[in-house]
Amino acid sequence: MIDVAKKIGIQTIVIPFVAPENRPSSAQGWKEFGERLVSASKPVLNAGLGFAWHNHDFEMVPVDGQAPLDLIAAASEDIQIELDLAWIKFSGEDPVQWIEKYSGRLVAVHVKDIAPVGENADEDGWADVGYGTMDWPAIKRAMDAALVRRYVIEHDNPNDHKRMAQRSLATVQSF
Repeated sequence: MIDVAKKIGIQTIVIPFVAPENRPSSAQGWKEFGERLVSASKPVLNAGLGFAWHNHDFEMVPVDGQAPLDLIAAASEDIQIELDLAWIKFSGEDPVQWIEKYSGRLVAVHVKDIAPVGENADEDGWADVGYGTMDWPAIKRAMDAALVRRYVIEHDNPNDHKRMAQRSLATVQSF
């Protein structure tokens, strides 16, 4: 993985997901998971690459009173964060607060939108960036303050990929 990353110019390895059957069910379990990530990061960091975790909604739901994302991040400052802003909002949390919380550790953010309730059922409730419910002016101010430089435009299930790409890119360019 390290050799491939270096060959194609990847600077940070991002761990994107943990399957439901492998997710810890306690704060202690998430702390131990964070420690496993620290071990996994060592060869990556020693090779001069960055190492990051990408969230979904389940890392925002408190376990024993603590968000799993916080427990993962607490394992080591070397674990950078790639925030998926729509999953944060989907979980009921405020993306701006999470951007502010992890300012300085954000390697990238997923710029994604959530359709208004009852809309875009054929796209699993997702929307093109700028056509949903995300508060992009406030989020953009927070991203700028946190010096976020990489935006990953995303839509989990577009029914028209070209439309999604064109509209979402136009929205991000308007930032």
